Amino acid sequence: IPELLIRAQSTNHVDCYRGLSLIGHIGTRPEVAVPLFLSNVTSTNPMAFGQSMAGLEQYGPPASNALPALEQALTLRTGHDRLLVAYAMVGIGDRSKLTLLLAEVQNTNSPYRTNALSLLLRLKTDALDAVPALLAFAKSSTNDYDLQTHTARTIEQISPGTAKAAGLRP
Repeated sequence: IPELLIRAQSTNHVDCYRGLSLIGHIGTRPEVAVPLFLSNVTSTNPMAFGQSMAGLEQYGPPASNALPALEQALTLRTGHDRLLVAYAMVGIGDRSKLTLLLAEVQNTNSPYRTNALSLLLRLKTDALDAVPALLAFAKSSTNDYDLQTHTARTIEQISPGTAKAAGLRP
């Protein structure tokens, strides 16, 4: 871990990303990792910010002490970064932030619709509460084929068999 911490705090964006990624995947010592990930909440390095949000999501409930800082970050971040914060919060245990991801999916003017779907897909069973809204969205005739297919794949990842049972083709 000490070597990874050095790499994660590097000014080289790629080294920083790799160090943060490994720390998140290892998933030990939340008392060290969570403050490190939170130190990137205001980072202007998009790789460090994104990987820190993914790391917090991977830690899940042991990172619950990060929720107040992430709640504040929701007010400061915009666009895709805001979605990453919501994603991390859902993974930690704040399921109420699923509504932010779903609102983005349903916003026809949003350039981040597929990003939000991809984040829901990565949440797997943590996004179970989103399945009814995703089913309704996937069945909407106003969506293009690619968006419907991506939505059906997302539903299948979250709840295997659900999209097929609803007549959707993932």
